[in-house]
Formats: sequence, structure tokens, C-alpha cells
Amino acid sequence: FPVTIPRTYEALEDEIIAQLAPLTAGPTPCLVMPHPDAPADYPKTFERPVVMVTVSQGAWEKPRSINVPVQDNRIGIDVLVSCRHRRARNGNPGMLDVVELVQGLLQGFKPTLCDQLFLKSLEFVRLNEAHVWSYAVNFEAMALRVKKYVAPEVPDALLTKISLDNAGADEVPAVEVESPPATP
Repeated sequence: FPVTIPRTYEALEDEIIAQLAPLTAGPTPCLVMPHPDAPADYPKTFERPVVMVTVSQGAWEKPRSINVPVQDNRIGIDVLVSCRHRRARNGNPGMLDVVELVQGLLQGFKPTLCDQLFLKSLEFVRLNEAHVWSYAVNFEAMALRVKKYVAPEVPDALLTKISLDNAGADEVPAVEVESPPATP
């Protein structure tokens, strides 16, 4: 897996939005945007499909190393598709058409510092009082999270030889240490 040292979720959302750019072209373009921070920032009309992207979750696997924090990061990405019409109407794509396009554009897409996106689920979210349909297309990607490694200080003495000669199962191997040459 690629290494993140570290990666921001905001950058991941921006990269996914850029991958969905083909949805913004054509005779009935979609509005593609990050999920708004405040209710006032939500689109006011849904005559054209609206696609909102958010990193929805992160789960970390057990560390791979005891010396340096190295963990797989399973990242959940939700793409909310909302539209007034569930099915195509009068030559205009419906919400289900946009869901299929989103799946096609993102399944297998490999964002920077992540593994490929794979489909996790498709969920009907709601039909609100304004008759706007919403479905969530849920993806997952794996990334490797690594804490920056700081090497320990080098001791004054250098290890030159480890010997297993005459070392039994309960004994510590013999170690020879010599001091480094003096610096002028």
C-alpha cells in the first residue's frame, strides 16, 4: 500500500471531485461539490443532479510494527447523489443514471497515496418533502499511515560482532563492542 505521511482527508475529497469532473459537462451538467459545512451552503435547487463528496469514516488496523507506528487506514468515502427525478425524463438523466456514472468514474480510481477505490454499498437515503431523491454511493480505499521515523542517537560504542557460539537456548549471545576512533 502507498504510504501517507500524513495525507489530509480534504485533499482526498478534492481529488475525488476532480475525478468526477466529467459529470459537470454535457447538456445536463451535474453540480459536483464537497459536502457543505453548513445548511446555508446546500444547493437551493435540484433541477439538475447534485453530487456531494465526503470522507465519512476512517478505521485503523492493528499496527504492523512495534518500533514505528505503521497502520493500514481503511477510508470510507460517501458520494451523495440528489436529484428531483429518480429516472431519466425528457432526455435528461435521472438520479439513477448519475449513480451509475459515479460508480463508473470512481470504481478502481486510485487517488494519490491510496489504494484503488472499491464499491462498498449503495443506499437509498431519502425522498424529502421537496421531492428530492437522494442515494449514497459508498466507497472504501486503503492507505498506509506511517508516523515519521526519528532514528535514535548513535551510541559512543559500535556493535561489531554478535556470536551465537556456545549460546544455549537460555543464554544471551556474546556481543563484542568497540569504541569508535577518536575524531581530531
